[in-house]
Amino acid sequence: MNTLQRDRRTQRKAKLGVESLDDRIVPSAVQSGMAAGAEAMARSIAIRSQAHTDQVDAAASANQRHANHLARLQARHARRMASFEARYLAHHHTTAAALAQSAMSVGGRAAAAAGSSSAAAAAASSAPTATMVSTGTTASSTSTPAITPAPSPSPTPSSSGSLPANVAQPLQTIFQEFQASSTSGADIFQSSQAGIVMLDGNNVGIEVHGKGTSDINGLITDLQSAGMTVVTSDATTMTVVGMLPIAQLPTIAQLPTTMSVTAWFKPMML
Repeated sequence: MNTLQRDRRTQRKAKLGVESLDDRIVPSAVQSGMAAGAEAMARSIAIRSQAHTDQVDAAASANQRHANHLARLQARHARRMASFEARYLAHHHTTAAALAQSAMSVGGRAAAAAGSSSAAAAAASSAPTATMVSTGTTASSTSTPAITPAPSPSPTPSSSGSLPANVAQPLQTIFQEFQASSTSGADIFQSSQAGIVMLDGNNVGIEVHGKGTSDINGLITDLQSAGMTVVTSDATTMTVVGMLPIAQLPTIAQLPTTMSVTAWFKPMML
């Protein structure tokens, strides 16, 4: 074997060694790249999973806050309704007691007036009806007329057909019906507003609202002077509630301390 042949054999062996080395290096590099990609994908999945977990936790927290807020609103509504019902019942009981007291007062005055009329009638019937007057020899008989007891005064309606504009419409209607009833000579006054407005014979329940510059005590004094039976009053709102003879509505409406007059409505049961 000559030198040329030996060189060629050596080159073939070296080439085969290099090819074998490439076969060993390439798989190692691929495996390293796959491992890096898998690790990056795992990190991405972990980050996404954590973000999803955070979103779920945030949604649960928002739902819990909403539930707590709704529970507070419901509790507040329940407390307000309970407070409103308590105030309404207290106002209803106060109004009923005041009305009963007012009715007793009006009934007592009517009974006293009836007793006074009966006493006057009894006194008139027991008085002598004739006396003998002697003048010289002539006797004459003078008849004494029977004493008729004066009837108790009743409110006389105003000649005007309507009330001032500061009087509410239900009271306008009651006043017009009262005038018509007095004109027709009806014994008992009946109103179409009796189902909703406080009425007791010829007296009507009213709420008088005073002017802001008025004094509540002065307003009460003026109303009582006009014949109003005061049941309750409120100095904060300048409101006086009570029973008034229907015929005195024009007087009340035209007082300098009166701003408006509304009806005292009957309590409505829920």
